[in-house]
Amino acid sequence: MDWAAVQLSPAFGFTVVGLVIVFGPLVAERLRLPGLLGLLMFGAVIGPNMLDVLPRFTGLQAVGSIGVLYLIFLAGLQLDLETFVRYRVISGGFGLLTSVIPMALGTGVALLLDIDLRPALLIGSFWASFTLIAYPTVAKYGLTKTRPVAAIVGASAITDGVSLVVLAFIVGAESGDASGARLVFDIALGFAVLGVYCFVVVPAIARWFFTGLGQERTLRYMLVFISLTSSAVVAELVGVEPLIGAFFVGVGLNRLVPNASPLMAVTDFFGNAFFIPTFLVSVGLLFDPEVMVEWSTIRLALGFVAALIAGKAIAAWITGRIFGLATAEVGLLFSMSVAQAAATLAATVIGFDIGLYGSDVVNAVMVVV
Repeated sequence: MDWAAVQLSPAFGFTVVGLVIVFGPLVAERLRLPGLLGLLMFGAVIGPNMLDVLPRFTGLQAVGSIGVLYLIFLAGLQLDLETFVRYRVISGGFGLLTSVIPMALGTGVALLLDIDLRPALLIGSFWASFTLIAYPTVAKYGLTKTRPVAAIVGASAITDGVSLVVLAFIVGAESGDASGARLVFDIALGFAVLGVYCFVVVPAIARWFFTGLGQERTLRYMLVFISLTSSAVVAELVGVEPLIGAFFVGVGLNRLVPNASPLMAVTDFFGNAFFIPTFLVSVGLLFDPEVMVEWSTIRLALGFVAALIAGKAIAAWITGRIFGLATAEVGLLFSMSVAQAAATLAATVIGFDIGLYGSDVVNAVMVVV
């Protein structure tokens, strides 16, 4: 038996990834950790820096690239627009504060750690966003309709937007040949074209399709999936980061795919069962234990953690003072906004792929997560 040939087969690759997707979260939850950390940890174990089970599995990277788009797409698709509008003032205030303050501190820390300006700005933007890992816990205790929780759900759209816009400008500046006012104009024009496609063209087509030809659930899902992938293509064509397209089209289809609908159930199932976990496993492959124990990585991780915690705490405290929140409400704002995963990992991988920084930053970010 040629074991090397077996390792290169797609069937073997998807079998290994499938086992990680099934058992990784179960092991993590037994250790009282979020399930996504299990995917990252087991991805590291099977990766080239540890057991090297998947030496050249190109299918994993391909599916993972769709998974990161799917991750941001679901954030826009499942955004509670009514809650956001109802608590728009506090959501907007907290969203801006919890974006700008951690981003400024994160950028400053990166510069102090001898990182160049562009990668420092991108690293700072990592901490602008947050992932609602604690949402199921607050839902369990019936707190989803309280003012701070409703506000933070709305604020998540603002923080994701800020993080993605910074990512778009940094990637554009790094990979494009335009500069200064021309770069700003090109990106603004790209945003405008992408906005028309995602907020006008795609919803119009979806509305026509859902009321006519698209009566079968399979066809409806395929139109949603095509909307996701086509938005990424349009974004690339106009010089904007594809993640922006995925988020925009998710918001554009928000009212056409209600959270309680069968179509949302199918869309969410495929994303969380396969595409998104595969992306997280692919991120785990970047983990390098040798780099992790180096002082340069530990120093970066400590600096990032300090900037993140301080930034989110200051933002929550200022929000509480402005809007007259109780101490417990301020604590809830902080504890729900400090968790990092989705947008942070997505931006980290993109920055690494275009050569803005090395594996030490990637490993430091995984420590923070």
